[in-house]
Amino acid sequence: AYFNDRTEKIRTNIQSVQASLGDLQEEKQKTKDEIKQKKMKIKEKGDALRKRIESEEREMFEYLDREEKRVIVEIDAQIRDFSDKESKVQKYLSNLSNISKEKGTIFIQITKFIKAIPTAPHSELRYSKTAGVGAMVGGTSGEEQGRHSLTV
Repeated sequence: AYFNDRTEKIRTNIQSVQASLGDLQEEKQKTKDEIKQKKMKIKEKGDALRKRIESEEREMFEYLDREEKRVIVEIDAQIRDFSDKESKVQKYLSNLSNISKEKGTIFIQITKFIKAIPTAPHSELRYSKTAGVGAMVGGTSGEEQGRHSLTV
């Protein structure tokens, strides 16, 4: 009887341990399944987030590419404009240089002409109506200069 009671208690303990073991194995599997589901959800969220980030990145690069093209076109237009202006300024400077040389020659000729005028009071100097700039700058023939007379 004692042996039977002991054997029965051991069997009950074994059954209790087996039931606890089954519960623990079931809980273990349940925990694994929950973790697996959570991992899948995290992966899905990660994939969606990655796609959204990639999409935003692509949109930002496309925007920057468009802006770069727009700005480069504007800068190129400004460069052409300044280049054209520089060419025109160079041309104007060349023209001014040529004009300056010509005016220097004309100034020298006018100075010589003025020095050739006899000194008399201002009220006594009268130009004939036909006197012109050509006579002053030496651009007329001697015959024409005769028509342009200075009366003292």
